[in-house]
Amino acid sequence: PVDRPRTANMAAPKAAWHCACFTLFILTAEAVLSGLYIDNGVDQTVIHHSMTRNERLVVEHEILELLGLGERPRRVRDPPLDRSAPSFLMDVYKQLAEEHEQARPTRSSEMALSGDEQQAIDESDLIMTFQSKKHHLGALRHGHGRHVWFDVAGAPG
Repeated sequence: PVDRPRTANMAAPKAAWHCACFTLFILTAEAVLSGLYIDNGVDQTVIHHSMTRNERLVVEHEILELLGLGERPRRVRDPPLDRSAPSFLMDVYKQLAEEHEQARPTRSSEMALSGDEQQAIDESDLIMTFQSKKHHLGALRHGHGRHVWFDVAGAPG
C-alpha cells in the first residue's frame, strides 16, 4: 500500500517525459522535411517528394554557385574596427567632422586619395565598403584563378 502512491507519483512525470520526447521528435521530423509540395485539389498543400540530405546539399550548392559564392557564408559578429574598411570610414568621418568644425576643407595625407576620389567622397551622401574574402580557386577556364569576394550580408536590399 505504501508503494502505490509513490508509483502513481512516478507515472505522471514519466508520461510527461514521453509526451515531450514524442513532441520533440515530431517537430524535428517536420523541420527536416524539405521537398516538393503540390496542391491536392481540396485547398491543401501536401508533400509530393521529400528531398534526401544529399539532394538538399546539391540544391544548396547550386544556389551558392548561382550567387557566386564558393561556400555557405559564415555569420560574422561585430568585426573589429582595426580592419581596413571600418578604419577608412572612420578616417572619412573624422575628416568630414574636422572640415565641418573648421568651415574650410582639409585633406588627410594618411588616406592617400586622388583628387577625383576625394571629390567623390565630398559629394556622397552614403559610402559603402565591403571587406574582401580572398579565395584562391584552382585553375579556371579563363586562366585567372583568383577572385576577390566581398561579404555583402550587411548591405541594404
